[in-house]
Amino acid sequence: MQKKGVTLIELLIVIIIIGILVILSLPQYSQIRERAFDREAKANLRLIQAAERFYRLELGGYYASADAGDININLKLSLPSTTNRKWDYSITPNNCSQASRYQGPSPVKQWRLRDDEKEPVEDGTCP
Repeated sequence: MQKKGVTLIELLIVIIIIGILVILSLPQYSQIRERAFDREAKANLRLIQAAERFYRLELGGYYASADAGDININLKLSLPSTTNRKWDYSITPNNCSQASRYQGPSPVKQWRLRDDEKEPVEDGTCP
């Protein structure tokens, strides 16, 4: 009577197939991750735009700051402000909000949203 079991060859074939599937899925993972980062930036820029409108209604002027911590306090937001955040947010004096993601000293990607725009613009810089 023979024992039933898995041979070493069958096990190696399964491991190789799983490895191929992982290799094929890695580029898609990075694209999905980038799209999620972009959605986060666009949503936060819309949130900043809405908070700026409330700020203008309450205090009668535009808000301008280069620090995300000040944006959170003065505009009453809760944007990520720790060291592991993905985006740096800033607002210019002419009411243009910008999200920048850095890798080293230079930005990898930027989004901007002016007061008169409805959708954020990729790779746009505020004047």
